[in-house]
Amino acid sequence: MFRALCCAALGFGLMLVSASTEARELELSVENRIGVDSNVFRRSSEREADGFYAISPRLTVREGHSNLNYDFSYEPTYRTYYTTSGIDGFDHRGRGVVSWRPTGVDTLGLDGTYSNRRTLRLEDQGGSSLETSDRERVKDSDVQLSYSRTLTEALSLQASAAFTDRDYSQNTNVDSRSYSGQLGPQYVLNPLTVVGLTASFRQREDRGVGLQFWTETDIWNVSASFRRTLTPTLSISAQGGPSFFRSKQKSPLPGDPNTQSQSTSFFAAVAIDKSWQRSNFKASYTRSESSGGGDASSSLVDNVTLDFKHRFDRRTSFRVLGSWINSKEISDASGGSNRETTRYLVVANAKRRITRQLSVIGQFSYSNQDEKRDGILPGTTRSDSIGDLYVGFLSLRYTFDPIRF
Repeated sequence: MFRALCCAALGFGLMLVSASTEARELELSVENRIGVDSNVFRRSSEREADGFYAISPRLTVREGHSNLNYDFSYEPTYRTYYTTSGIDGFDHRGRGVVSWRPTGVDTLGLDGTYSNRRTLRLEDQGGSSLETSDRERVKDSDVQLSYSRTLTEALSLQASAAFTDRDYSQNTNVDSRSYSGQLGPQYVLNPLTVVGLTASFRQREDRGVGLQFWTETDIWNVSASFRRTLTPTLSISAQGGPSFFRSKQKSPLPGDPNTQSQSTSFFAAVAIDKSWQRSNFKASYTRSESSGGGDASSSLVDNVTLDFKHRFDRRTSFRVLGSWINSKEISDASGGSNRETTRYLVVANAKRRITRQLSVIGQFSYSNQDEKRDGILPGTTRSDSIGDLYVGFLSLRYTFDPIRF
């Protein structure tokens, strides 16, 4: 499947080369941030607060047509801290989105993201000596190819394939990779109601090295979906169905038997969307499967999100987002521990456009994370928490006039 996705990406690239240059533009922006972080290393004890300065140039190439639209962007960010030395450096993020309609009934889409970010920590240098470090990097890749075909005025067929990969530069964490695909019809009952049925398959590999467990998990899912427009400003959607897991684990210790397990679960997604003349509110709940890593064969994630946006005028906007995330990792490995993580997050963001090119942005976030896992002795539990975390910044963003070519 990965080769197929690469071929699809190459095909999109050749298509873009041959596309018309009308409406194609290149845009450059630069953002400067000054902020504070109450717990730079995300530690449960001996927390260190510090201020930081970050600069983020962003390069975007986009084009829009009735049958072809694409948007590619790359944003490196350099961050330096005021008092903490040894952790200044770059993080990178890129994204590409393409939508193409080769015929009146066919639509192809490609959405890919890549990030390369640092993990800040205090490393033990022997004895009681601790040294700051940002040498561990996490590389995340995510590519999704989608296809839609209109069969009749009411019936359409949706298909997609995806590849995700998480790679750690050090062996303290477990690399993971997954392949997935889904297929299903969508039917328009009336102008206000749409229903659908989807079957999907996902294979996830947690590629342990050294003394880490290697895990392969297959997930099958069948779900029904429903979307209803209640009023011109209010809509609801729901999707859910059973999922079936099959996991295989290989022990890193010679002579230890490999383990297999099977389980079932139920996944769902529910959302309500309400809009006003200048505001929008969305509430959602999702239950999904995510990479467990390490000795965890599966990870079930419940997520509740509230998102409110308001536009005061053409120049000023405000957004506040709150979420509750509960993740339960279940281990089948001998000696492995079950783990449950609960995280609360609130983010408030305000933006004011001073001129056509210059904007000022302020953001403040609060989060709290608690973790519980099996203790060393049977029947015991140990807890870990990073406590209250506050991060805020004020930034200036300057966007240059786009270059059309």
